[in-house]
Amino acid sequence: MKARYRVGLIGLGGIGADYDTPEDDAIRTHLKACLAEPRFELCAVADADQSRSAAAAQAWKLDCPILAPPEFMQRHYDLVCIATPTATHIPMLQSLLDRPPRLVLCEKPLGEDRVAARTVLDGLSKAGTVVAVNYMRHWLPGLDDWLLAAGAGSFGRPLAVNARYSRGFRNNGSHLFSLVAAALQPTDALVLHERSPVNDGVVNDATRSLLIELTCAGAAVPFWLLGIDGRRQTAFGIELLFEDAAIVVEDRDGIRARLDRATGTFGHGFANELRASVEFHDAPPRLLATVWSNLADCLDGSGRPACTGALALAAADLMDRLAA
Repeated sequence: MKARYRVGLIGLGGIGADYDTPEDDAIRTHLKACLAEPRFELCAVADADQSRSAAAAQAWKLDCPILAPPEFMQRHYDLVCIATPTATHIPMLQSLLDRPPRLVLCEKPLGEDRVAARTVLDGLSKAGTVVAVNYMRHWLPGLDDWLLAAGAGSFGRPLAVNARYSRGFRNNGSHLFSLVAAALQPTDALVLHERSPVNDGVVNDATRSLLIELTCAGAAVPFWLLGIDGRRQTAFGIELLFEDAAIVVEDRDGIRARLDRATGTFGHGFANELRASVEFHDAPPRLLATVWSNLADCLDGSGRPACTGALALAAADLMDRLAA
C-alpha cells in the first residue's frame, strides 16, 4: 500500500521513541507505530535535545529530515504527533494554527491552562483540525463502544466506581478520570473523605486516596479511588459498575479490558449476576499500533478518535473539582 499521509513527530523521549527497539514485535512508541502503519510517511522528526534526535535517527535508520523544533513547526503535515513535555503542549498546538494539519495526536494531558487549551482547541476545530489525546487505554479494541453504550444508558443506571492507581493524581490518575468522564458523564464531583496523600515520585502531584460522590444524571454515584505508593507497587485498575454490566480495565501482565454482562435474574429474590462476555489482553504490547491505525482510518474518513481533546478537557475539569 502506498503511503497517503504525511506525518511529523516531535518528541523522541520515552513514548516518542525510547521505550522501543527496532528488533522485537512489541510496539510501545509513536515512532515505531508510525513506521508500522503503511498509510503513513514519516516526513520529519524533532526534539529539543539534538543528541536524542541523532540517536533516534541512527537507531531507527530514519531517512526523513531531523529538524530543530522551530523549523519542524514551519512544515506542513497531514498528522502531527506531539510527544513532548506537558508544559509545551499548548504552545505547540497554538503554533499549528499557522499551518493546521488535518489531525493532531497529543500526549496527555493537554496542559494545566484550561482557558488556553479550550481556546486553541476551538481555533484548530475552526481550521478543520481534529485533536486526539493519547489516553491510550481508550483504544483497547471494543472499549470505545462499551464507553459509548454506557454513556447512552444502554447498561442501565451507574451504581459505583472502584479504582486504584499509583504515581500521581494528575499523572496516572488522569487515565482513570478520562474513562469515568466517557462512561458516566458526571456533571459534578465532591470529595467526601480523603486519606493522607502519598508523595511517590511525581513532583507537585501526590497520589491521593478519596471517597468521591459523582453526580450523574441527577443521581449520586460513589467512587472509591485508592492511591497506592508507587515506590512499593505499580498499580492501575478501574471497575465501572452499572445495573446490567460492568466495564473493567486494568494493568495485569499487560493492559486488559473486560465487559461483564447480566445473565438474567438469579432467582430467589436476587438481582442480576454479571459474567464476563468479552475480554481483551494487549500481549505482546501493540496497543499503540491500534492507535495509529485508528488515526489513519480517521484520515481516510472511516473512523473517529477514541479520545478527543474535548474528552480530555472533561476529565481535567472533573479532576479540578476534586483539587485539594
